[in-house]
Amino acid sequence: MRVRVESSMGDLAESFDWASARSREWVQTGKGPGYLPSYWAGLTDRPMFYSRDLAHQMLGAHLLGLDAENLAMLRHFAGSATRARRWYPLWAFHFDGTPAAIDYRSDDDFVREIPAPFELVEKAVEQYRWTGDKRFLGAPELASFLRTTMTQTVFAVIDSRRVRVEGLEFDFAVPTVVDATVVGAGVSAGRAFRLIRVPAVTLFSVEGRSVRWHGEVVDPGVVAWEGRDSLEYTQIHDPSRGRTRRGPNPLFDRVRSIGVVGDRDIRIDYDHDEAPTDAGLVYQMRATTRDHPGALVLDSSDVTLARLRFRYLHGFGVVAQTSRDVTVDGCTFQTPPETGRHTAGFADFVHFSGCSGRAVVRDCLFDGPHDDAVNVHGTYLKVAGQPDPRTLELEYVHPETAGFHQFSPGDQIEIIDQACLRTIVSRTVARVRQPSGRGHDHPLRTITLTVTSDVPEGLAGRAAVENTTRTPSVHIVRNVFRNVPTRGVLVTTPREILIEENRFERPGMAGVYVSGDAHEWWESGPVRSLTIRGNEFVEPGGPAVFVDPGSQGAHPVHSGLIVERNRFVLDDGPALDARNTRGVQFRNNRIVRTRPGACDVVVRSCSGVSIDVAQA
Repeated sequence: MRVRVESSMGDLAESFDWASARSREWVQTGKGPGYLPSYWAGLTDRPMFYSRDLAHQMLGAHLLGLDAENLAMLRHFAGSATRARRWYPLWAFHFDGTPAAIDYRSDDDFVREIPAPFELVEKAVEQYRWTGDKRFLGAPELASFLRTTMTQTVFAVIDSRRVRVEGLEFDFAVPTVVDATVVGAGVSAGRAFRLIRVPAVTLFSVEGRSVRWHGEVVDPGVVAWEGRDSLEYTQIHDPSRGRTRRGPNPLFDRVRSIGVVGDRDIRIDYDHDEAPTDAGLVYQMRATTRDHPGALVLDSSDVTLARLRFRYLHGFGVVAQTSRDVTVDGCTFQTPPETGRHTAGFADFVHFSGCSGRAVVRDCLFDGPHDDAVNVHGTYLKVAGQPDPRTLELEYVHPETAGFHQFSPGDQIEIIDQACLRTIVSRTVARVRQPSGRGHDHPLRTITLTVTSDVPEGLAGRAAVENTTRTPSVHIVRNVFRNVPTRGVLVTTPREILIEENRFERPGMAGVYVSGDAHEWWESGPVRSLTIRGNEFVEPGGPAVFVDPGSQGAHPVHSGLIVERNRFVLDDGPALDARNTRGVQFRNNRIVRTRPGACDVVVRSCSGVSIDVAQA
């Protein structure tokens, strides 16, 4: 197919013919030794084709008759998404098909772009619809790529407005966490043993004294994921007590032999006679690399996720990144009943990062993540250089964070002292050079920011920057948090936060945690209005409400904390533990102690404190 334009307007037809001919000059098919059917898709000084440039040009190329080039380039990207690269496609190729060295150094060190895999999937489907050529969906490389891409991240909302995703259910054929329940344990013939049971969907093979866990087969001889024995990380779930905690995994220590009993049971015999005491516990085992968002809302606004059932989420969970007005309403995060599965999330369930407007989470059930159920924060960037009085050179510091466009002209920023987290000065952004989040024409870890007026000297190495324009107000209401190994809610934002009418059931750490730091996670920033009202906290593993900024010294970081009309059922920990906070009100709360003698409220280096403790 090749489009022509015929018109009584001679200039229009002539211009179209000129543009078509000019475009075909960029076709590289056969122009060099070993060149693929291809065309130039990138900056004019880079003789390569890039995945997102290809995605943007494919429809026009089809209209120019370049279907062979589209198919060959798309297949080449799809084929580069291998298990060794954790199913990410490479970012760019030369026309002979070799990886572009500027973006690829090894299978462990290459440029990864989150939107690109989804766009390649979208364009494969689009080209099939335009051409009817089944190879765009069924060629071996593309069929494998479609499976691996769309079974890791269950959906993505990108560059979109006024979106509602409602009433769907998501699950994995083979979850990437292994839930192994100890159904029997003891000593036989002088040797300890355990009998562990795994869910019917869990795939494994016993190989000598080792168990190989793996995902579904995506190609002959290729599985979606695999690992051995305890994998890399374990948390321990106690169904009888309704508690989940992080801890060591003894299942594969000092193993003498392993055998399969029936379809789902594995017997492990040991080289010792110490009877195990963990019958009934569930060892939840996984790898540690969070290689995908479970679902993604990126650069979008007015997005509602309603009545969704997430039976399992891989990677980071539902991630809302640099988006505005995002609501999670009436969703269930929980494994299917009666399946022997207990883990519904590989990490956090819901993660808001660098968002603005309103972040709302209401009427949801959060049951069985591997990290915080809800996490809301911004990102501090380190001041690495100060070339002139109005320019700052910034760096992403945490190794798992980079590449996002953090600033726009007109945004308000706060420059803070890394050690004490106190504001040094506030300024307005005039210009910015930064990653786009969509390409690699700028280094992923650095940003150059120019502000409208001078800033103090000597900021490099001691200061960090937060974009306070891109911070949301937060409303978390009528949710249930259950079987959480860490915190129910982790939140840092300077705008109004209201956490009300939730039930926190035995979280492994705090029910609500307020931190913020510029030395470890680099999650910003200061909280200035937080009301925790009408909630029920049942036997948390730490303080029910924990306000502990990652700051040095005794200076206030957070402020405006009200804890009122809550019910606390507590073991050893306090209802509230607050540090470096100004304006703390604890009033009209009811506290029930299962163990007497512990402090109900702990305040350290706080001011403006009003405490009214009432026992039930």
